[in-house]
Amino acid sequence: MKMYGWMDNLLSYGCLYLEHCPYKNCVRYDPNLFFILLGISTENPGKRTFYTPFDLIRTPRIRKHAFIAFYIWFATSCVYYGLSLATSGWKGDKYLVFFTGGIGELPAYLLAIYILSRFGRKYPLFVYYLIAGAGCILSVLLPETDKSGKDISIGRTVAGLIGRFAAASTFSGTFLYGAELFPTVVRAMAWGTCAFFGRVGGIVAPQINYAGKASGYTKMPSIVLGSVSFLAAVLVLLLPETRSLRLPDTIEEAEQIDISGGAINNTAAATENEMGIGIYNLGLSPEENLSIKL
Repeated sequence: MKMYGWMDNLLSYGCLYLEHCPYKNCVRYDPNLFFILLGISTENPGKRTFYTPFDLIRTPRIRKHAFIAFYIWFATSCVYYGLSLATSGWKGDKYLVFFTGGIGELPAYLLAIYILSRFGRKYPLFVYYLIAGAGCILSVLLPETDKSGKDISIGRTVAGLIGRFAAASTFSGTFLYGAELFPTVVRAMAWGTCAFFGRVGGIVAPQINYAGKASGYTKMPSIVLGSVSFLAAVLVLLLPETRSLRLPDTIEEAEQIDISGGAINNTAAATENEMGIGIYNLGLSPEENLSIKL
């Protein structure tokens, strides 16, 4: 196959960029990474491995991570949209309550950036799901009047808004988990499957609310949503902590990750000599590589 000059330069530039990125991010560069991503065997270049959705359930550890990730994505969307749809029934002006719930999501997302980077993914998500579940249930179980007959139903509205705040925050964690739990060769596929279950949760949420109205038991939807959130809180504890964990490239590497997040932890202190493994393949020193303008 004839390769034109500009194509050859583009390929060389791409290979150089692949080696430059790990160096800049202080991680070890694997010279075989390009072949791994394409599913090409380094021992037999003529053989290529194709990955399917069945690879998400073929091995035990990835299978466990996949099923839990599918559920927490489902729970996140279901609880969030369920609470959003329930705001019209809370005490107070329905437009103001809905606006307050919407504007309150901005600090939820901004705060999640700091919390997830400072405290990891697993335990913040655990707390978020607990708060969201408690907010759901308290929004229908708190008393509407005190002993003197004074209206205190605003407490239900506050509980629901706090639950919605926590439910919005869980989106940040689940988006990270959907990418970090799975190896590079199936990551996009796994993330897309997680997003699919998230959309299923969005479809189910209004049906739960409608079932409560149809049955006449108006407290049922919030109790169901709270239970869904509590179960997600329990299941997320079975996942490994992925903060500071080097992302696995292959299924074999992903199978080594234990629940504590060990096995393939990035030392984060890779030396320049280790960084130079891939770079020297192009005849460049680490110092020369730093001067390259990409």
